[in-house]
Amino acid sequence: MERDAEAYIRALIERWANAVQQQDLETIVADHATDLLMFDVPPPNELSGIEAYRDSWGPFFEHFKQGGVFAIEWLDVTAGDRVAFATALLRCGTR
Repeated sequence: MERDAEAYIRALIERWANAVQQQDLETIVADHATDLLMFDVPPPNELSGIEAYRDSWGPFFEHFKQGGVFAIEWLDVTAGDRVAFATALLRCGTR
């Protein structure tokens, strides 16, 4: 069961990262809770709610038009029946 959960979480994160690279906003937000709370850079450093998260991608996509990369360098997932943790290194920048 743990291997299935780890594979599921890994696929979820990889799908999200690929959606960012493709600028596919619907897939980016698809698996997020409507009441999410996220801390990020650049400002605003705190986002609350799915609409704020959705809106935050506009400036990123504008910058990304100049030629960018968004890729998972490494991803480690630990999952059980009720909880999962993931750590990753993402490369986000210009080519």
